Amino acid sequence: MAQRANIQAGFTLIELMVVVTIVGIIAGFGIRYFTNYAYTSQVKQVLPLLTSISEKERIYFNRNGKWLASINEQVLHDSLGVSLSRSGNFCFVVSCQTAATCQGGAAVGPLYVATGNAPSFQVRAYLRDFRIENGVQVVNDNPALCVVSPGKSAPDGWGVAERYVVLSYPFPVDGTVVDGSNVSWLWRNGMSFTNARAD
Repeated sequence: MAQRANIQAGFTLIELMVVVTIVGIIAGFGIRYFTNYAYTSQVKQVLPLLTSISEKERIYFNRNGKWLASINEQVLHDSLGVSLSRSGNFCFVVSCQTAATCQGGAAVGPLYVATGNAPSFQVRAYLRDFRIENGVQVVNDNPALCVVSPGKSAPDGWGVAERYVVLSYPFPVDGTVVDGSNVSWLWRNGMSFTNARAD
């Protein structure tokens, strides 16, 4: 009689567990990279507005001999002519280095981010967020940092409140600058996203 060959069909439990573990590890990395990519693309929406405020700030200086500094978006709108009402995910602040070169009350000191040079002014775009309380959306704005202009659209809810993107003028040299708090600020084309990074 012919003997039947013992043929194994299918996979063992251990083989399946190894495959599931490998797929889980790959998915874990992929989700993290996708999340960071999506967050970065959302944050980069602010680039045209930062550039516009910077350009208007330089025109303002040429006309008035001083930089405009304000934590109030309505003041920025009225004085610089920049419309910020549709940028609901951000609140904008302009700070200068000294009261002698600023108009509108200089925002000096802790508002300044290390650049490696002496900036004339910096524009910050604070991320806005909201929370749900009793079924109602409540926006997390901090008026000590930034006063949102009236009628501004609500944030989408993807940002981390009080994180920010900063533009410094004149542009610092591209690269990394470490500040007094031992934070490494990465500068590219006059802007730093260091504080806005997702954790």
